[in-house]
Amino acid sequence: MEQLRLQLDWKPNAQFAGPLLAHHLGWYEQAGLELTIVPGDMAANPVDALKQAGPMVASADDHLIIQARTEGQPVKAIAAMLQFSAFGWLVRQESAITSIADLRGKRVGVHGDGMLALDLSLARSGLSRTDVEILPLDFDYADMLRSGRCDAVQGFVITEPFEMEATGLAVRTIPGYAWRSEPYAQVLVATDDLINDGADVLVKFLKVTFEGWRLAFEQPQQTAQTITAYYLPESDPTLEFKILQALRPFVVGRVGLNRLGWLNTTRWRQIITDLAMLGLANPHLSPEEVMTDQLIKRVYQA
Repeated sequence: MEQLRLQLDWKPNAQFAGPLLAHHLGWYEQAGLELTIVPGDMAANPVDALKQAGPMVASADDHLIIQARTEGQPVKAIAAMLQFSAFGWLVRQESAITSIADLRGKRVGVHGDGMLALDLSLARSGLSRTDVEILPLDFDYADMLRSGRCDAVQGFVITEPFEMEATGLAVRTIPGYAWRSEPYAQVLVATDDLINDGADVLVKFLKVTFEGWRLAFEQPQQTAQTITAYYLPESDPTLEFKILQALRPFVVGRVGLNRLGWLNTTRWRQIITDLAMLGLANPHLSPEEVMTDQLIKRVYQA
C-alpha cells in the first residue's frame, strides 16, 4: 500500500467533495493508496507543506505555485480541481456595484490572500489600489457589509453567499475570473521528485480523485451528508449541498466531466505574465516549469 498525504488549503467542506467522497468510499485503498487528508489553515501557505518529508500532494492557488517556482522551490501543478477560481467580491443585494470598475472610490474589505486578486482585477479594469479605499478584513465579512463599513468584501462566491444568506443578509457576487485572466484554483501540486519517481502513484491518485468528483455531482445530497457526518460535523448538509451545486461549473469549466482536472499551457502562460507584471514572478518562466499535463493525460489515456 503506497502512502500519500493530501494537504488541503481550507477546511474539509464541499469544496473538496471529490477526494472526500472517494476517501470515505475506500476508493483510494482499492487503488493501492493509503491517503491521509490534512485540513488547511488559512494562515499557512499549502505549498510550503511540500517541504516536509514523505510523499504529499497539496491543494493551492495557481499564483502560489508560480511564486514558489520563482523562489526556486521544485514544485509543479499536476491537475486543477477548479478550472476557474471561485474568488470574487460580495456586495449587498441592493448595491449598484456590478463590476470591478464600479469599485472606484468605494470601500473594499480585503485580507492578505485577496490583495493579489484585487490588484490583478483592478489593473484589467484600468484602476489601481489608489482608486479604492482598502479596509483590513478579518473574517467578519457579513458584519462589514451589513453595517455599511464596506461597500464590497472579498470572498468565495461558492460559499460565503450561502453562509451570509443563513444570517439573513442577501448578497450578490462579482466573480474574480470575469475581470482578470482565468485563474485556476485548488490546483493539485507536487514536488519534482514525486512527479519523477512516483508518477504511477500520482496517476492513481488523480484518477480516483476525479472519479470522486463525478460521483459527487451525481449524488450531491448524499455527498453533502457524508461530508458533514465524517469530515465537517460543525457544518450543515443543506449548506454543503448548496456549495456543491454552486461549485459544479467551476470544477467542470469548459473541459467537461470527461476531462476534469485538465490543464492548459496557454492559460498558465498568461497567469505568469500577469504575476510578472506585478513583480511577483519571473517573466522568463515557461508554463512547463510550473505545471505538467503529462499525468492528467495518462489518467484519460488509460
